[in-house]
Amino acid sequence: MFTELSIIIVNWNLKDDTIECIESLLRARASPRQLVIVDNGSTDGSITAIKQNYGNSINIIEAEQNRGYGTGVNLGIKYSLNQNFKWFLLLNNDTIVAEDFIERLQRATQDSKEYSILTPLILYYHNPSTIWYLGNRLISKTLLTIDNYKNRQVDQNLPQVIPIDFANGCAMMINRNIFEQIGFLDEFLFMYGEEVDFCWRARLAGFKFACITSARIWHKISKSSQNDQPLARYLRIRNQIYFYQRYSHGMQKPAYLLFTLFRTTYLCSFDLFKRRTSLFRPSLNGWLDGWFKKSVSKSGY
Repeated sequence: MFTELSIIIVNWNLKDDTIECIESLLRARASPRQLVIVDNGSTDGSITAIKQNYGNSINIIEAEQNRGYGTGVNLGIKYSLNQNFKWFLLLNNDTIVAEDFIERLQRATQDSKEYSILTPLILYYHNPSTIWYLGNRLISKTLLTIDNYKNRQVDQNLPQVIPIDFANGCAMMINRNIFEQIGFLDEFLFMYGEEVDFCWRARLAGFKFACITSARIWHKISKSSQNDQPLARYLRIRNQIYFYQRYSHGMQKPAYLLFTLFRTTYLCSFDLFKRRTSLFRPSLNGWLDGWFKKSVSKSGY
């Protein structure tokens, strides 16, 4: 049993998915005491349902309101740090893990000690042999990335360990040394891009990342938010720009300004063509707030 691991799951009005995720973790031999469920102010009876199923055997943190994914995750991390865990798995509640998932991750911490952030191979829940995520690689001398193996069929000849530059917050296992050195997820972002910012700070601090392809999960793809919803669109654009603003330098900044202007203009044009007029304003405001406001609210869309 991987006793050094704490598993942190944030729930917001998806009690059935959360319970299904928990059940898969228990089948993978997770101990209930390793599970930390942070409820972000759900109104669908999530707390009652989880307690009816598991009583006090798992750790439940009840937030009074939804203050964002990063805030919820940080609550779970800080709780688990006080319990002296060494590894912290951030796991989306709309995932199912393989029965040998935890065993594979534990083995990776023993065999690949040079890596401080590990991600599993993430497959589509509804297309279980197709890769949804296997890490990102950085394009040299930029802040842009490319996906590894996106939408490819699983190849039995995949390397067991693949070095990557960014992990996905859907499933990301982090050594406690990183939190002690660089801090926690940026709560300002509210939703989207928290793991990108966190990975970049960890990378700057000298930590290395890898995908463990033998450790596998299946992702239902986010139900709590969709890219064609106004708030989601606003935050995706704003937070991407926040990342470029924070970490670009020299001539990179005007280049990213033009790049994001072109991309946002393209999205707005496509939305108008598709008559998704509700997305025009949040897209534009996301770009404007990202570049020209010193402080913006998540509700500014």
